[in-house]
Amino acid sequence: MQQRQLEAPRCGKCGDKTKTSEVCVKKVDGRYKCTCKESKQQPSCVGQTTSKGLTCAGYQACARVTFTGGGPVPCTSPYACRDSTIKGTATVRCTNNKACTGSKVSGSAVVYCDHDASCMAVTFSGKSTARCNIAGACSGSIFKDTASAFCNASGACKGSTFKDSVKATCYLKGACNNALFKDNVVAKCSQKGTCNGSKFSGKACCSGAGCPGGAAKC
Repeated sequence: MQQRQLEAPRCGKCGDKTKTSEVCVKKVDGRYKCTCKESKQQPSCVGQTTSKGLTCAGYQACARVTFTGGGPVPCTSPYACRDSTIKGTATVRCTNNKACTGSKVSGSAVVYCDHDASCMAVTFSGKSTARCNIAGACSGSIFKDTASAFCNASGACKGSTFKDSVKATCYLKGACNNALFKDNVVAKCSQKGTCNGSKFSGKACCSGAGCPGGAAKC
């Protein structure tokens, strides 16, 4: 089924105090805003394709949306942008529990993962960039192709898989514990304890004081 393009503001019943879905898509200060309350209802943004700067401020408000540009798009509620496709030049901020879980990021897109589990089980590919800024933010995610991963907190990329020609930077103690680095990955485990329990295989190499025993040096 062809996805609808989100081109013009369209508003539903905003401010309605009933128990039905409260949905609004409108332009505010030059930006399109998509807000959905009464979380179990189907929001109007679900499944659409947009290059506009949205605000995704309700449960699943922008689930399965394809973001092709614009932003930064704030996904501020649990599951607000779950299972979305983030590609092209899009920039997205995931600021709540599982806000962007299950999403696929590609192209030159940039995703900021600013809450525990906000980017859990996300796939980063192409030349995309992941900035995992909180403990658990990108746990269990997959980084491939030539993506860049910045794991900036303890546990930020715990248990993740880095493969192909990814560049991974693990800054703090525990940032990349129990991760898998393989193929041609270049990893920086900047201090002791940043990559404990991690495994290196193929031509993957490591630099920094936190490289586990047996890892090839870059």
